[in-house]
Amino acid sequence: MASTLSDSPSALIERQSEKESKDTVRAEERSEQESKDTDRAEERSEKESKDTDRTEERSEKESKDTDRAEERSEQESKDTDQTEGEPEKQIVGITMTDVAAAHIKKQLARRGKGQGIRLGVKTSGCSGMAYVLEFADEELDGDSVFDHDNGVKIFIDPKSLVYMDGTELDFVKEGLNEGFQFSNPNVASECGCGESFNV
Repeated sequence: MASTLSDSPSALIERQSEKESKDTVRAEERSEQESKDTDRAEERSEKESKDTDRTEERSEKESKDTDRAEERSEQESKDTDQTEGEPEKQIVGITMTDVAAAHIKKQLARRGKGQGIRLGVKTSGCSGMAYVLEFADEELDGDSVFDHDNGVKIFIDPKSLVYMDGTELDFVKEGLNEGFQFSNPNVASECGCGESFNV
């Protein structure tokens, strides 16, 4: 068979070189695609890792919330058991002097509304508990209400009544100072400022 120009060594080398060049381009394209796939896989893995971290954080928070709820429930159960184990105490009530009642009535008139005052205690102060006194516009669920002859009412919640039952509220003036004074038979000790106490 007669030889043609395309069968010359030069043409064969050129075709081989062209084929190798195309193979190289394909290999580079495959490598680039694999690199992109690797990047996407890393991004997915990073996202999944973040999602896992968020899930663990939520789970940890829920676990802490559950622990707190169990602690509150346990404390409430202890309080209930202690209350049930004690004999029922006769409520004496909260009273106020005529001076205190007159001062409160005057303040309510100046305020323009309100049925009386709300007494309470909170954990605070240098002796453990502090008195809370504020205007009261309405009776809340569970409140005990004590009336004075001039129409002024004292509202107090059940928990605070435990620490203040039998208390007499007075309003005193000493020189330039004036304010409410609590005569509380449940107090074991008071701080020097008279604003906090311990039972």
